[in-house]
Amino acid sequence: MQNHSRSFPLPHITTGLAFRLSALLLLAAPLAACGDEPPAGPGPIPLDALRDELAQATCEQHVRCGYTPDKATCDATQGDAQETLQLLTDAVLGRVTYDPTAGRACVEAIRAYACDTRASAQKGVSDACANMFVGTVPEGEACLLAEECAGDSFCDTSMPTGGGVCTLGVCTKRPALVAVGGDCTDKPCVESAYCDQAAMPFTCKARKDNGEACDAVDQCKDGMRCDVGGNPQTCYLLQNRGGQCNPSLQQGACFRFDDYCHPTDRKCTQLPGDGMPCTDDSKCLAYAFCDNGTCKRRAIEGEACMDGDNCLGTLRCDNMVCTVQISDEVCAF
Repeated sequence: MQNHSRSFPLPHITTGLAFRLSALLLLAAPLAACGDEPPAGPGPIPLDALRDELAQATCEQHVRCGYTPDKATCDATQGDAQETLQLLTDAVLGRVTYDPTAGRACVEAIRAYACDTRASAQKGVSDACANMFVGTVPEGEACLLAEECAGDSFCDTSMPTGGGVCTLGVCTKRPALVAVGGDCTDKPCVESAYCDQAAMPFTCKARKDNGEACDAVDQCKDGMRCDVGGNPQTCYLLQNRGGQCNPSLQQGACFRFDDYCHPTDRKCTQLPGDGMPCTDDSKCLAYAFCDNGTCKRRAIEGEACMDGDNCLGTLRCDNMVCTVQISDEVCAF
């Protein structure tokens, strides 16, 4: 696998096989000629290039949404998601099949994600990535991830077996979503409803509209939020950057998670970054923290820290110094 930007080492397989994940992937895809680079421009992504493509798209999204100050810092501080490494292994071992065209669709959806808290925006990314890996594990057999399960089933880990990286569940038929008025005590509601837990049995109820009374953040329709802690507690519309907003709302007025409602302009505005004054309630972009009224970048590798929250990306605080978090082992079974 080409590894142009990843500063984080690849994991070992836990079964004692003498292969790193990179070696397994080379068995599954032709090795590029010495000095070759991936093809320029959009197009299907071969499996051996996917890790790097996902990393690049994720860093671009993280810069845009305030998780990191710039792409170079992201490359140096952001490790691979454990799920990604496991799925790459699964694709080589045949527990999932990989679609290169769907891989491109997923990467571009991640790259374009608009820092949006609305369920519809997040669903757009998950839908774009849904067909990248398709499970081959039949119902009733062991699994690590939902993507490994064939058909309309998921990996039920309520009664796990094994341990560590190889803690296994069982591929189980996905339960039908519960309609409005139905019992959601142990099943999820349809998207247009929320699970009211005020009394047993829990009941699916229609999401509430703008101006209607509510008592939990997730009771309102997509693009709205319940002002829990406000008086009165009602659903209100979230605003995009530049939109007029009410800074007194207790739960935040903007749908971008990198925005806040400016108390003077009363418009949704990007949170302050490194070197800028913190907001009145001591908030900064995610890559920074408020230090005596000024936003300060979180630590990179080799810089001092007090705990993991002080370090950028997936770095960890080890002996009060931010250190590269080595990717965990993956499981082959």
